[in-house]
Amino acid sequence: MTDFEKILQILHEKGEVIAELEILRELYEASEQAEGG
Repeated sequence: MTDFEKILQILHEKGEVIAELEILRELYEASEQAEGG
């Protein structure tokens, strides 16, 4: 099992919702930077 797979397993145990919120937040910030400069 690679480190990445271990991280994925931990995230799954903690709750996928948390990971999804982090991804959505990053996407939101990236889109804001793209629009606002």
